[in-house]
Amino acid sequence: MKKLALLGVVLMMGSSLTIAAEETKPPTTANTTQSQPTKKKMKKAKAMYKCEHCGMTSNKPGKCSMCNVDMKKV
Repeated sequence: MKKLALLGVVLMMGSSLTIAAEETKPPTTANTTQSQPTKKKMKKAKAMYKCEHCGMTSNKPGKCSMCNVDMKKV
């Protein structure tokens, strides 16, 4: 009976130490906010063109390859 009581006390102390250790951990990188990307890292958005007739899109101006209608910038 004494062994069982001692085992219970040891388990309770171990679990309380584990909880205390979890609360004092420093924040990980997933929890911290990241800095804003610099201008070098940001890519310039490319212009998109769309055919008003068939809805085909392209990143280049000109005529639609499917229906030969002028592409409009969106």
